[in-house]
Amino acid sequence: MLVHVVDGLIGTAEVAELKAALKGVFDIKDIGPTTGLLGVRVARHLDKGTIKLDQEVMIIAVLDRFGMGDCKPANLPMLGGLHGGPAAGKGLTPRPTRSCWAA
Repeated sequence: MLVHVVDGLIGTAEVAELKAALKGVFDIKDIGPTTGLLGVRVARHLDKGTIKLDQEVMIIAVLDRFGMGDCKPANLPMLGGLHGGPAAGKGLTPRPTRSCWAA
């Protein structure tokens, strides 16, 4: 049987011991700290002892896919009492919700 794993992620307090054990059985290559995994960006802040995860790249890709890459951000919640006029919703193309997530 042949198994090929492109990326692996180790999360343990005994990283050195685990890597040594894996190297004894498999041909592995350590490419350093994780910067991203499955569309999630990973930022380690060693001085604070924190890890920040975000999906900014994925969000931008989804906005671009649906023609909203140049949309302007707005603070939410919006002011109360706003109502759409007769033109509200015009120009929108109805799409099934699934199309937002299907590749």
